[in-house]
Amino acid sequence: MKCPYCGSKIKEDLDICSTCGKDIRKSMTFKVSDRASNLSGEVVFKDLGFLNTLNPIHVLKKGLFSIPSGFMQLIKNKKRIVILTALAVIWIVLILLPYLRMNPLVVQILSFLMFAQGGASANSLRMIGGLLGKGVYAVFFVSLFEQGFKPFFKGTKDILRQLKSIQKQSLSTILIGMGTAGVLYNFLTGYAAWIKSMVGIAAIFIILSALALQKGFLFDFIRALTFTCLRHKKTTNEVILASLMEGLILGFLISIGLSFLPIGYAPYIFGFLCFILGYASFYTYGIEVKRS
Repeated sequence: MKCPYCGSKIKEDLDICSTCGKDIRKSMTFKVSDRASNLSGEVVFKDLGFLNTLNPIHVLKKGLFSIPSGFMQLIKNKKRIVILTALAVIWIVLILLPYLRMNPLVVQILSFLMFAQGGASANSLRMIGGLLGKGVYAVFFVSLFEQGFKPFFKGTKDILRQLKSIQKQSLSTILIGMGTAGVLYNFLTGYAAWIKSMVGIAAIFIILSALALQKGFLFDFIRALTFTCLRHKKTTNEVILASLMEGLILGFLISIGLSFLPIGYAPYIFGFLCFILGYASFYTYGIEVKRS
């Protein structure tokens, strides 16, 4: 649980935040509870000022405006500078080697593992998508050194437990998540091919880590997207959040498989089909509010 004023982590049985000293119970009330143990409820907020954290536009703006400060923090973090510099050097070497007619199997495997070919295109749209994909991979690469695999394994355990209780009402949200992943994957690779599929693995790692840690821009943005208005109460549904993240992971996994087909835009096609099926399922079954 987080303090609605300063964002510090606090125990659920506390009434006063130990960091900022403000009364938490006056700001928000909870109907249920432990997301880690089960996903069967909602969080209801009484203080509408706190609801800015559940506004996707607000979260996106906050993320964009935090880029300069994040860059300044990066400059001060010598460990990250060393890691990212080493990554950039590896990318340059792996991109140049094929042009020097040095492209043995070892180089191809390293190019796959390091997502070296991302952004290497004369097509401007593919190049932009690939460069953004390199940014996703860089986040993944740095996270491996700073956090290791512990958040990934915890997120995987949570997802596997959640998949056991999928109901038909969750289908629409999962399909929309899969569609989003398919389109996003194809854009980040530029042109879907097996040698660029590492960005999909990096994205899955980031999503699972965000689910386990329950913090960061990705988690906050996805949570904000699941924000709904029910009976004039501002409510964010934990089940919808979990279903959407499940769909994203499944979508990236399937898109990685589609990269082995000789159709560079197969994940785009897959993504749009999932969107159509997702909205059709929504009008048929609706969106699940509770999961037993």
